[in-house]
Amino acid sequence: VEDPDTLQHLHYQAEQAESEGRYKAAAKAYGRLARAHSEKANIAELYARRAKCQLLAGKINPAKQSYEELLKAYPLYISYEQTVEELRQLAECFENGKGTFLGLRDPHNATDIYQTIVRETPAVHVSLKDRMKLAELLLKTDRQEEAANTYQGILKQDPEQHEARLKFAELLEKFSRQGDGDGRKLRAAAREINTFLQKTQTDHPDREKAEALLLKVQNTAAARLLAQAKFYMLPRHKKDEAAKRYLVDLVREFPHTEAAVEAKQILEQKFQEQL
Repeated sequence: VEDPDTLQHLHYQAEQAESEGRYKAAAKAYGRLARAHSEKANIAELYARRAKCQLLAGKINPAKQSYEELLKAYPLYISYEQTVEELRQLAECFENGKGTFLGLRDPHNATDIYQTIVRETPAVHVSLKDRMKLAELLLKTDRQEEAANTYQGILKQDPEQHEARLKFAELLEKFSRQGDGDGRKLRAAAREINTFLQKTQTDHPDREKAEALLLKVQNTAAARLLAQAKFYMLPRHKKDEAAKRYLVDLVREFPHTEAAVEAKQILEQKFQEQL
């Protein structure tokens, strides 16, 4: 244990180094000071200052570790407002390659940091912007299911986040192409797009994209109904009433699709049904 005079001198040196912009030396001194204390509040404050100095020194990997330790070991003794703001800055450094090895962009560590912000800090300090940024980074790092869950969480918190709704719909449509036995994902995508179109103005910049996506969803749903109808028209699965029902539903629900044109032809030729 350091004697009080040594600690006082070390504290002076740490603050002096920080004020002069020698952040690496300041971080080292704050770490040494923290290890010499026994009061949790003092330790937390010193480790927080160490983390900030590591961030300012561009030592972003040690800084990330310091912030994670701080949140885990001293959650009751830190300023969340300050910590979250510094974590945002740290994530930006990783995302832009500032302080990384060879200046390479590191969206994976940036994602980890935003997950820490969202999961490890009280909700009052987490903004919708933080959640949107997390979803964006999850998409960038190909973690699409987690991104979809994040967008869904954003919409529960604020249903007026139209950009999040359209992103969520795009992901649902994509998931439906990867396996959607009962069509639930495709229907959910259509529901989200329709909500987006109802809630946004006609001059919204993403409206055209939403309309194109809705058309794609409708064409997919119509093609699936047509495939079901054709399945029940095969000799070994022949169920005329089931086939006819699928065709009628298709024409009624998706009248402007290519599949509807074919469905009408089949109804007229095979079932003598005029729609």
